[in-house]
Amino acid sequence: MTIICALHDSASNEIWLGSNSLHTLGDIVSPGTSDPWMQFGDWVIALSGEAVHTDILEIEAERFPAHESHPSHFIRFLKQTYVDYEIGRKEDNWASNSYEVWGLIVNRDGRIWDIDSHLALSTIPSGHLWARGSGMEYALGADYALNSQNADARTRVEQAVAAAIHYDINCPGSAQIKTFPG
Repeated sequence: MTIICALHDSASNEIWLGSNSLHTLGDIVSPGTSDPWMQFGDWVIALSGEAVHTDILEIEAERFPAHESHPSHFIRFLKQTYVDYEIGRKEDNWASNSYEVWGLIVNRDGRIWDIDSHLALSTIPSGHLWARGSGMEYALGADYALNSQNADARTRVEQAVAAAIHYDINCPGSAQIKTFPG
């Protein structure tokens, strides 16, 4: 997995995105580097989980509904795309399929949403850092401490990612931090 996080700083109207620079294949660090944040028009999306989910999104990028105004259109697109590729499973006691992928969707206007493994959306309030990936708890814990010390948005994102990298073996590499739009 990886660590991804996003934060909208309403005071400066900046959106900060963070991730680790390397990936794992099981317990092996992958030699390639990549940026998990994919841009589609006024939107960026990053996914954490199996690499196949991001690979499929890249393959189907031309069909991505980049001009829609709400991320529910993306969820519909992701669900149908994953069904087309026969990804997903449903246990007897679940209301919907799990696609074994988690992520964040960010609009250029500062809106941020969390995506869970069942492709359910949750709105993340402005000023609230949110993270996904195996190092999520470390990132959120670091941000709690930094936010209580009134750290700036860039520092919060950078140190949240750094904490995940330091404490979670599945978040290798270094912190990649950028703004959107960048």
